[in-house]
Amino acid sequence: MNGTAERLAETVHAEERDAQARVPVGGRAKRLVDLTVSLVALVAIWPLFVMIVVIMKLTDPGPVFFAHGRGQAPADAEAVLLAAIDSFHAQGAHGR
Repeated sequence: MNGTAERLAETVHAEERDAQARVPVGGRAKRLVDLTVSLVALVAIWPLFVMIVVIMKLTDPGPVFFAHGRGQAPADAEAVLLAAIDSFHAQGAHGR
């Protein structure tokens, strides 16, 4: 073989080694276990999330989720933060 063919063959072998190295450990079986465990954990703790939402709605008339639109000015977010700080100070330093 000449030098060009040898370099080409080495490049092909290097690419094959790199492709094998990119295969995740465990492959599909690990992915299936990861998804199953995650799903079981989410189903197990969803009552906690529901309780938190209910407690938040009972103690505060505001929304449970806060969404800040992309088209709004940054000053709007600052106004919300300042309102929260004012509310905190109105209750006292320790929330009494």
